[in-house]
Amino acid sequence: MPASFLVSIREDAYTKLDRFKGRIPNLFGNYVHLDHLTATAARTAIQGPLNRWSARNPGQPVTIEPALVDAVLIKCATGRVLLEGRGAVSSPYRALLEGHAQIEAPYLQLVMTRLWE
Repeated sequence: MPASFLVSIREDAYTKLDRFKGRIPNLFGNYVHLDHLTATAARTAIQGPLNRWSARNPGQPVTIEPALVDAVLIKCATGRVLLEGRGAVSSPYRALLEGHAQIEAPYLQLVMTRLWE
C-alpha cells in the first residue's frame, strides 16, 4: 500500500538521516528549510502563548516584562556580534531596534521553555 509521510525535524538532526539514504527512496527529495524568525515573529512566539494562557485562566494571568523579551531576543539573535564598516562592532540590540535582527528559533524555544518551567 503506497504511503506518504511528513517528518519535521530540526536541521541539526537532519544530517543524521544519511544512514537511511540507501533504504528510503527520495529521502532528501523534498527538503524545506525554514528561515530564522524575524524579531516581530519572535515577539509573537513569546507573547502569544502567554496571552492565550491568560485568556484561558483569568484568575492566573501570566505576563512578561518587555525588557525580558528584549533580553531574550538579543541572546537568541543570529550572529550576536555584527561587524559593520571599518571593523566597528554593533550590538544585536541595534539590529533588533531597527527590525533587522533574525532570531534562532531552536534557541528561543529552549530559553522560553526553561523560563516557563
